[in-house]
Amino acid sequence: MVERRDAGEFEYWAIAPFILQEAPDRAAAREKMTAGFVPRIAAAIGDDSGAEVRSRLVVTLMLGLASGLRTFEIVTPDVIDSGVSFSFSRGVILCRATLSDPTRIGAR
Repeated sequence: MVERRDAGEFEYWAIAPFILQEAPDRAAAREKMTAGFVPRIAAAIGDDSGAEVRSRLVVTLMLGLASGLRTFEIVTPDVIDSGVSFSFSRGVILCRATLSDPTRIGAR
């Protein structure tokens, strides 16, 4: 996500909330996005619990990180650039690697 920010590349995580808000059927869009995000994160972090709580929390963190990086620009390149190694949690690091292609959101 940081690398995409630094390269000025498209960031699906940052625009997902806007897509949801503009959807004609928000409930259906929310369900589709959740079905696309959560199982992929669960597979990446080994979350095999029925409710996938850890995965849902990681998705929430990713959406917040995208918002902070892209929408609010709270974490700018002078604070953290793509060459800096950082860690939020095991799940987020795995998600960053797993979801490096934003066009695959929803793919399994």
